[in-house]
Amino acid sequence: ASFACVKLLWHDRIGRWSALTAAVSILAIAPFAAEFLLAPALVALAALLYLMYSSRKKELPTNEPFR
Repeated sequence: ASFACVKLLWHDRIGRWSALTAAVSILAIAPFAAEFLLAPALVALAALLYLMYSSRKKELPTNEPFR
């Protein structure tokens, strides 16, 4: 997201340097935070897998009233 901000704010000098500073800071910190990023990545992967496999098994609803 920070690199996207660099591109979006390219014509704004302060915005460009702020976004670039944030992006470089994130790249510097990421190797030390890998173990803390592992749990959210696994949860996101599990959620994606659940959504992929649960959507295949659903039946389409019918318009018939309950009896």
